[in-house]
Amino acid sequence: MNNDKTKLLLVSLGRIYGGAEIHYTRLARLLEGEAELAAVVCSPVLARMLRGAEVSVYEVPQWARKSALLRLPAVWLLMLWCMATRRIRRVHLNGQAEAIFALPLRLLLQRVIVTRHSALTLEPSGVKRRLYRFNARFATEIVCVSSYLAQQHRPFLRRTRLAVVPNWIPAKRAAEGRRREDRAPYRLIFVGRLVPEKGLADLLAAMDGLEGVELWVVGDGPFRDEAEQLAAGTKTTFWGFQDDPEQFYQQANLFISPSHSDGFSLVLMEAMSHGLPALVSDLPAHRELSNDGAGAMLFRCGNALDLRSKIQYLRDNPQEAESLGRAAMQIVDEHFTAERVAPLYRAVFQLP
Repeated sequence: MNNDKTKLLLVSLGRIYGGAEIHYTRLARLLEGEAELAAVVCSPVLARMLRGAEVSVYEVPQWARKSALLRLPAVWLLMLWCMATRRIRRVHLNGQAEAIFALPLRLLLQRVIVTRHSALTLEPSGVKRRLYRFNARFATEIVCVSSYLAQQHRPFLRRTRLAVVPNWIPAKRAAEGRRREDRAPYRLIFVGRLVPEKGLADLLAAMDGLEGVELWVVGDGPFRDEAEQLAAGTKTTFWGFQDDPEQFYQQANLFISPSHSDGFSLVLMEAMSHGLPALVSDLPAHRELSNDGAGAMLFRCGNALDLRSKIQYLRDNPQEAESLGRAAMQIVDEHFTAERVAPLYRAVFQLP
């Protein structure tokens, strides 16, 4: 490696390869050749992906991943070893939980950047929220993936610098000019981690009574068993976790994001980049990404009846659905590409 390159340590506590971990894989590709990257990670899938991007990976051993009491000290020891042996002075913490290391890193005179992916409303109102707000104050800079998240941070971050750097799509999808074939049944797709706050229960409730409609659920998580029980009697297929859900986007008629809380949905952006019509809950982050509904139809968050009604409307009005898909693809191509994001991250990490 070129020793003149800026050295950067990436830190992730996530054990499951989800949106924040996908962000890290893309960030490594974005910075490839511009910085000397090392990473301390807990997810075996993320470790594999980062090694493929020529990142020097320090993977937390399996025995230490089982609980936070083991995971946190194991990650900290690996960070200390990596910083000492590689003479690293910049550390990026990939999320809310990782921000716990901000204070000790600053005491070691490190430049600390924290990226916030999820809305603050996901945190309980007690200890975790107060702990994050305390830790975040010690970061050199907080990177928010949406303007909505930045607005949530401004009231309690008086001195820490805030930057808005959105998620992005690595390459332009070859969806332009492609029309989806009429399919029977009409296929919906949900992509994401299966946890209650993603709103899958609302979507399964909306499926009840829909004729000629099937649902593909791509993802895994602790809510899966309950979701499979709720799906009984509906045409729903659970595909589990997929490294690359692109083929599923290509085979769907309508993307659904019924999430109750989101920072800036990466899977919605993926669907939009394919020109796939989308129906999403009316969260501030969804409004921001879709240009206030220009690139996706909105429904009232948590309202299964409104969701069902709008699924029926888009199924019965395919030209309007296709128009939404074209507008969505244009929004992504104009605002959420690697070319637009790369200069923002170079500035955050102070790369030459």
